[in-house]
Amino acid sequence: MDRCIEKARKKNQQPSLYPPKSERLNRITHRDENRLGLFLARNAEKLGLRVYLFVSKYWLGIISFHLFLFILGSISAPCLSYLGEEEISKYIYGFYGISCHQISSRSFFIFNHKIAICARCFSFYASMLIFGLLLSLKNVRPLNRKTALFLALPIIADVLLQTLGIKESTNLLRVTTALLLSLSISFYIYPRIHLNRQPYGHTHLDQTGLR
Repeated sequence: MDRCIEKARKKNQQPSLYPPKSERLNRITHRDENRLGLFLARNAEKLGLRVYLFVSKYWLGIISFHLFLFILGSISAPCLSYLGEEEISKYIYGFYGISCHQISSRSFFIFNHKIAICARCFSFYASMLIFGLLLSLKNVRPLNRKTALFLALPIIADVLLQTLGIKESTNLLRVTTALLLSLSISFYIYPRIHLNRQPYGHTHLDQTGLR
């Protein structure tokens, strides 16, 4: 008898106007996800523009900063070896060994320990850093293509003569030819980047709400 009454009560019961708690939680989560997606979509362009403007304005400083860190790291290896930190310097030498042969006869030494990159590489990166800093202080006209290629010829000839065993190079030649190559690259590419970069105008930024 009680079972029949219970079945009749459930049959006549009005459906609930509110969904179960589990469904309500799912709906809230889905709504929050939609809000997050909408927020990201609205701010993606603003974030992209900010990154673009930052890189466009400070691109030479970013390159120079990374060159400085690279050179500083190559010098830190012999200094750490001199101080007895052989384990740390070993990892630094290993990292720089990916891009440089590190032959002792072709390298500079600090405290009787060789720098983590050869003399040619050290001269190239250091002069790239110096030329970049100079170009950041004053706008110059870029080199033409023939002059840039002419400045790059000495290092090509030096490397070929040494590789073929015709004439062994010296550290002075390695430093000089690397400096000429960095001069060619810096004064050919950097001024062109400076002249050709076209950041967004204020009108476009105002339309996107970026101020």
